[in-house]
Amino acid sequence: MKIKLKLKGSNDVVEVEAENKGKEHFAICPWHKDSKPSLAINLNKGVFYCHGCRVSGIVVNEPTEDGIEDIYEYKDINGDLLYQVVRLKGKDFRARKTDNKGGWVWKLENTKKVLYNLPEVVKNENRRVFIVEGEKDANTLNKLGYTATCNPFGAGKWLDEYDGYLIGKDVIVIADNDKEGLKHAEDICNRLLHKANTVKLIIKMPFGKDVTEYLESKGTRETLDEVLSNAPLFEEKEEKGIKDVKIIKGENKDLSADEILSNADSRIEINPAIDYIDNVLYIGARFNKEVLWVTSERKILSKADMAKTFTMNSVPLKTKIQTNTIRAFKNKKDFVPVDELYDGILNIFQSHVIFKYSWQPHLLTTYTIATYLHPVFFYFPYLHATSMTKRCAKSIVEKILSRLCFNATQVLVNPTEATIYREINANSSTFIIDEVESLGEWDKDSSQAIKSIFNAGFEKGAIIPRVNTDTFTNEYLGVYGPKVFAGLKDLSSTISDRAIKIELLRKKGSEKVKRLDVRKMDSDFARLREWMYWFVLNYAHLIAISYEYGETLSIIKELDDRAKDIMEPLFATAIIIDYFTNRTTTTENLIDASKSISKTRGETDTTYDYIIKAVHILADKFKEDQNANKEKLIINGFDAQVLFQNGGMDWIVDNRKAANLLKKMGFYNGTHRVEGKVVRGFKVEKAKIQDLVDRYPVDVSVVEGGDVTGVTIEKDK
Repeated sequence: MKIKLKLKGSNDVVEVEAENKGKEHFAICPWHKDSKPSLAINLNKGVFYCHGCRVSGIVVNEPTEDGIEDIYEYKDINGDLLYQVVRLKGKDFRARKTDNKGGWVWKLENTKKVLYNLPEVVKNENRRVFIVEGEKDANTLNKLGYTATCNPFGAGKWLDEYDGYLIGKDVIVIADNDKEGLKHAEDICNRLLHKANTVKLIIKMPFGKDVTEYLESKGTRETLDEVLSNAPLFEEKEEKGIKDVKIIKGENKDLSADEILSNADSRIEINPAIDYIDNVLYIGARFNKEVLWVTSERKILSKADMAKTFTMNSVPLKTKIQTNTIRAFKNKKDFVPVDELYDGILNIFQSHVIFKYSWQPHLLTTYTIATYLHPVFFYFPYLHATSMTKRCAKSIVEKILSRLCFNATQVLVNPTEATIYREINANSSTFIIDEVESLGEWDKDSSQAIKSIFNAGFEKGAIIPRVNTDTFTNEYLGVYGPKVFAGLKDLSSTISDRAIKIELLRKKGSEKVKRLDVRKMDSDFARLREWMYWFVLNYAHLIAISYEYGETLSIIKELDDRAKDIMEPLFATAIIIDYFTNRTTTTENLIDASKSISKTRGETDTTYDYIIKAVHILADKFKEDQNANKEKLIINGFDAQVLFQNGGMDWIVDNRKAANLLKKMGFYNGTHRVEGKVVRGFKVEKAKIQDLVDRYPVDVSVVEGGDVTGVTIEKDK
């Protein structure tokens, strides 16, 4: 076929005659004397490279519609088109995606790659999935009522992220009848052997190169059913290794190389209560005095089984899963419709609390379910339930969350540092913390150690060093996990940046809500917890895949990067909930939440603009004639109050707030000698102020409020 190429750094276009040789096309290079085709052209990526003279560039020609033989659409799990693989005349394949203007872009770049026929693969009720080498064979099987898939771009192009879609499935891989096809099929089987429920391999069809040729020649639907039903289980080949080579002497016996590797201290550390490692969710639970782990691969593991692969500092102390939940999951029974789970939690919030916004109970419901998945995510948001005054149902929200979230604590007030470490590292608990006023920005508090835990604990893998007072040794303990705060005052700026604020309203006399009777609702809470265990064990891998491609989630662009970090886990959970409930309610409410959060965070940013504003007021002070040559000013709290008020900062109503503002800029009160006199105040250095001005330039409209030196202030009465 003829292909047009554009050399890198040049506008010249050259046409070459290229031959398809598997993954790439090859042609005689026009840029050097080439006797053997050394110019490699990758049409899917739209690039070329010469192995002889090392020139490179891009492919510029686009296929015409009359050259297209077939089109295969690749969609996400919701059925939305991601891209197409186009079959051209001459069994040539190209990929394209929409340009959103009615045309096509003939290269995928960073477009998310998925399996063919993905929505049907994910939602397949009988869990049996056939994997073939190409879209044509997949369509052949799909038309006969089977569920079949393949990866894009042929043999040897299977990606790691495809594995997650097939966890728990009964997979039958059908190899093309050639060397490359068999290698591709065996590679897929090896990847899925410990992830899918069963893996079978058909090395070749009785006749024909593939399943389509089989049916086009002598095969019938009946004989095909027989071939597929009799597919043998795939068995992992034992690799020839170094297990018989003895290289070191142990205490009691000579150890082989394999034994040394097996005994090496290379096991992975795992949280005993819940963790997500290598696409598998592990939940540890107590059964009387025994402990077992349930995995998303439908395995039940003992402590001895876990010790072969993992290390852990303790055993789970709180997690309890009912045996009927485990049996239903292990036997692949549909335990509960997902819509009943979601609506059941949502109804509890809506029945007992008056919310300011309609999206809030939906966000709380999604958050509750996501706490059972938090090890899947790299970040996990905090919640901050707050209100203008008391008696606005903050305690009701806390009680509901404490009975539904994963291993939630009771409502705690001023938990100790040791309690937090123990609950996180043994139970991966969801913390429910009331009266968080001690964590506020403006208070003089003695809880810096606890605050440091909360500052870091929204990020997976975060650890905090502490001294073990019993052994006087340093310990490094994990602090990651869900945390819920409730109180009237704002959180510190750092913690607030990691939290989603839920503002609650006091109930009016005309508004009716149910009284929360925890004792009577215990059975409802217990049932919903079991349903959540079943849900996450079944679908953690899909939510992980959804989360991995966060850029495709429906998160509004107005959110800042930190807000996107903390909203992505909820969107990834919501999209799977919506998929299995056949509706868009969850995602739509999270979009509304994002819009509100974006506005709220913007308002919060405006309050911190006051600090920037104060910096510029001080910079103007240095510009006054009497201060022009000074490198520092000594300002006490009273003078600072007047200065800031003259600059339009009317909320600085006393010297204490002025002093706190100076502290936030990095200036500290102390005793100084100025022109032979000892004075007390804040030393404001010109160089530091100028540095802050350079870093945080401010628009004139932000600082408007009058001349800093010429405004008359009305005294407080």
